[in-house]
Amino acid sequence: MHATDALERMYMSPKTATARATQHILEVCHDLDLLRCYGPDKMVPKLERLAGELSEHLATQLSQHAERLIRATGDRVIHSVTDGLHPVPYNPELFPACSLDATRCWEALSAVAWAPVAAPPSLATSLYKQLYNAIKESNQELEYLTTGLLLAVHNLVEAYCQVRPGGWVLCRRLTCYQSFHARVHPVC
Repeated sequence: MHATDALERMYMSPKTATARATQHILEVCHDLDLLRCYGPDKMVPKLERLAGELSEHLATQLSQHAERLIRATGDRVIHSVTDGLHPVPYNPELFPACSLDATRCWEALSAVAWAPVAAPPSLATSLYKQLYNAIKESNQELEYLTTGLLLAVHNLVEAYCQVRPGGWVLCRRLTCYQSFHARVHPVC
C-alpha cells in the first residue's frame, strides 16, 4: 500500500512514514526521466541536488544510465549528461513502437547494460601508489623519497592545522605526528 501512497503524494509531504523512501525513489526516477523534457536550466539543479544526496560519482552513474534507457526507447533527449553525446529528437520508428507496446519497450530497456562510471581515484588506484610501488620494487633510494613524502605530508598537516580552528588539537591526536615531526625535522 505504501507504493500507492508514495505515488499519490510525489513532490509533497508523504502520506505515511513508510511511504517516504518509496516516494523519494519515485521522485528521483522521475527527475532523471526529465532529461527528455528539460534543458540544462532546469535539469542541472536537479542533478546537483541528486549529487548532494548521493555523491557526484553515483549521480553521474544514475543520470547516464537514465539517459541510455531514454535513448533505447527512441525518446528524445533534451539535456545530455553523457560526454560525447548530444541531445536527440524522437526516433520516429522506435519511439512509437515502444510507447504502444509494453513488451517492445521492456525488451529495449532490458538490452541496456548497466555501465558504471569509473570510480573516483583513491590512494590504491592513484598514480602516487603506482610510482611508490615501482620505486619500492626497483630498490631505489626509498628512504630519501619517503622522507620527502613525509615532509610534504607534514607541511600539509601543519598548514591545515594553522587554518582550522582547533586544528592543533587534531594534529596532536594523530598517532604518528610526533614521529613525523622528529623524522622530518630532527631539530624539533
